[in-house]
Amino acid sequence: MELVVRFVVEALDGGPLDRAVHALDLAVGPRATGSVAPGELGARRKRILEPHRAFIAERLQETPHLTLHGLKEELASRGVQVSHNAVWVFLRREGLRFKKTLFGSLAYARAVLDKWRQDYNTERPHSKLGWQTPAAYAATFRPRGDLALRCAKGSAPDPLASIPPTANSTRSNELTTG
Repeated sequence: MELVVRFVVEALDGGPLDRAVHALDLAVGPRATGSVAPGELGARRKRILEPHRAFIAERLQETPHLTLHGLKEELASRGVQVSHNAVWVFLRREGLRFKKTLFGSLAYARAVLDKWRQDYNTERPHSKLGWQTPAAYAATFRPRGDLALRCAKGSAPDPLASIPPTANSTRSNELTTG
């Protein structure tokens, strides 16, 4: 023990720090572990949810509307205290799907959206349309014919300068580029 104290004092006075650390490892190591062999560094955490994988998969299959917090509470009722993040990481690592979908299939989604569109366009009145449904408003809508007749040549303004209709091209009046 005297040697450990001497190395630590030397390290505090500017001596080699590694000798002090090694001496402390030798002095404390055998008491803590019973061996002077170095312990495992950076060991992986125990996977707490691994024994409960079958239960979690079964609950997700049975209850598709189960939330992550709900699953965490069910695990807590079984005596497994885990964080929200631990449950999320476990689900992702195991490849268990936990994504909630509003519709079971694409065909069902199309049917529901088509029913909503029909209701929106034919049954529900809109204040901006004078409390008419869009279908009723579209039936009364007629484009203004006078605008189409007024702009028969197009909507662009007439050019400011026009070319005379009988212009003769000669070498002297042509524009040349350098």
